[in-house]
Parts: sequence; structure tokens; C-alpha cells
Amino acid sequence: MGKLLALSVCFCFLVLGASSISFRQQPEENACQFQRLNAQRPDNLIESEGGYIETWNPNNQEFECAGVTLSRLVLRRNALRRPFYSNAPQEIFIQQGRGYFGLIFPGCPITYEEPAQRGRRHQSQRPPRRFQGQDQSQQQQDSHQKVHRFYEGDLIAVPTGVAFWMYNDHDTDVVAVSLTDTNNNDNQLDQFPIRFNLAGNHEQEFL
Repeated sequence: MGKLLALSVCFCFLVLGASSISFRQQPEENACQFQRLNAQRPDNLIESEGGYIETWNPNNQEFECAGVTLSRLVLRRNALRRPFYSNAPQEIFIQQGRGYFGLIFPGCPITYEEPAQRGRRHQSQRPPRRFQGQDQSQQQQDSHQKVHRFYEGDLIAVPTGVAFWMYNDHDTDVVAVSLTDTNNNDNQLDQFPIRFNLAGNHEQEFL
């Protein structure tokens, strides 16, 4: 009889505990059930000679529920977006303009050679081995390591911890919109977006 009473009491505590947990979780789940989404405006602006960066509040409820943050970069002519890396993966959409961008992977050399420079360098060296089915255009692309052209409408994926930079070599301003997935498993820090610059003073973009 005593064992049966003890089991009954334990079962009651388990039921009450599960009910209290579900009651606490219910408001959190309901907080992300929106009837409609609202248009948001950027609330932070960082200006410089080369352009400016606008960011949206990452603590906004809609962004928190989606697990993303949003920023927009405007890069003027001959301006460079200095190299930086983030604590979460990014997708960068080129809304306007064209130029160069680079991805700096840890442990990999970064080189960029024009065809004329490469021709002069190979004059005194042994010709590179050509693999079967590889044409001249493929060999030229291989010598341009991690430096690429971007155009309007392109989407650039930047992995976590990989440094990224952009350069505008045309008269038209470059407008790039960046979406950071802070809920991604690669994010080992916190839900707040953090960007680490490889050079220069750091100014927090997200407030």
C-alpha cells in the first residue's frame, strides 16, 4: 500500500511538472505566430568616405523568430569593404552595381594574377601539366584564386568564419543586402550578430 501511494504521488508530480513546462513554453511559441509581417526600417547607420552601412534591429521580434539579421551596404566608386568575418553564415544579394569580391579561407594562399603577368612568370618555368579534358580557359580560371567578379542580381554565400571583402571599380554605387543566419548550427557564440574586422578600428554595426 505504501509503495502504491508513493508511486501515485510521483506520478502526480510528473504530470504537474510537465503541465507547468508546457504552460511556460506556450507563450514563447505563440509569440512567433504572426497574423502578418510588418515592413521594417533600418535603425542604425555607419557612414564613411567610401559609403555607408545600414542595419536593422536584431532584437526585433520578427527577426528573432526567423533567426536572421539584415544589413545593407552602399559602396561608392573605388571603395573597398574591408575584410571581415562573422559568427554565422551569410547570403549577400547584389541589388545594384558590379565589382570584385574575395573569400579568405584559413590556411589557403591568396593570389591574383592578370594573364600578362602569368605569361611572363611562366616563360622561365616549366609549362604546367595539362590534365585530360582541361582547356585554356579552365587553366586561366584556376590562377585567379578566390577573387571573383560580381554583377547585379548575384547571390554570394559566405560560410561562417570565412573573411569576405568587396571592391567597387565602377562609377555606379554598389548596393549589397546581407542576410545572416544566426540560428545556424555553425554559430557557436550567441544569437546576436558579430562581425570581426581583420584591419582597422571596429565599430559595432548592430545595436
